[in-house]
Amino acid sequence: MKTKFVRVLALCSCILTALGCDVGRQRVNEPKLLVAPKGRAVIIFVEDRKDLSGDPVLDERGGCLGYTRSGSWFAARLPAGEQVLHVKAPENMLSVKVDLEAGKTYFLQASRKNGGPDLTPIRPRDRDWKSLDRLLADSEQYVFDRKQCDATLSDMTWMPGQDLPKLLASGKRRADAAGFLLKADDGVVWRGSAAKSAR
Repeated sequence: MKTKFVRVLALCSCILTALGCDVGRQRVNEPKLLVAPKGRAVIIFVEDRKDLSGDPVLDERGGCLGYTRSGSWFAARLPAGEQVLHVKAPENMLSVKVDLEAGKTYFLQASRKNGGPDLTPIRPRDRDWKSLDRLLADSEQYVFDRKQCDATLSDMTWMPGQDLPKLLASGKRRADAAGFLLKADDGVVWRGSAAKSAR
């Protein structure tokens, strides 16, 4: 009975998020958000229409950066340097280590793998880089209000026994052991398109 209840809670949380609960997001068309501001880096989280996760992306302190969403992308402006990011699904959490260089833009494609969240880098040397412009153009861009996003995250239905600080700590240990998903030279100075930026 308890197992069935846990599954129902997880399913409800996943459905509500995927359907687009109020997480402080606003649809925009601002290509300038692809450009890293002075002294900071940008990671673009993009999800194609094949997946429907609706998972919150967290910084290493557990702050909400945004939500993955089918056919959309958002830009997270982050400090330069080494850090761990997390994608929190109802039943598990993906944690990845990144090393970011100020002034550069990085790309991560969100998807589902083995029932949980997954992030795949899109780098100039990757085959998918050539289709990046089309992927962005075919996706809706959102910006997130950080306070509303954090408030929605705090109201999420966590699995029984889950404690966010403990999850972040264990996630960091796993990410440290796995090594860097993104390295500093995986980013580009964005010049308006993938083709121009890769030069």
